[in-house]
Amino acid sequence: MRGLDPLVLEAKEGLALVNGTQISTALAIDALFTAERNLASALVTGARAVEAALGSYVPFDERIHNLRPHPGQREIARLYRVLLNDSEINRSHADCDRVQDPYSLRCQPQVLGGPSGTAGPRRTGTGAGS
Repeated sequence: MRGLDPLVLEAKEGLALVNGTQISTALAIDALFTAERNLASALVTGARAVEAALGSYVPFDERIHNLRPHPGQREIARLYRVLLNDSEINRSHADCDRVQDPYSLRCQPQVLGGPSGTAGPRRTGTGAGS
């Protein structure tokens, strides 16, 4: 099997693998890493959607998100500001008369903030943070 030697288990090691928490922890960590990759992809995709729609970075302003007690939302808004920082489209909004971007673009910190706020405690709880 892929050039690996078969694993020879000692007494009770097979039972420990089947009944133990190691496999559960491994599966949880794998799911966590997958979720983190998906969140990162969603962030980049969302930032590109803002650019494609010629949107503004104003909905991600720190002052707006500091009014809400949701750390995940604040972090996602911060990441959008970082991703959109050098956007030429943002500079074009300096004298823009457009009132608002579509809601689907403006609400991204609230939508993605929930899942991002749960990754930290999960990472600590699974031992993945060490």
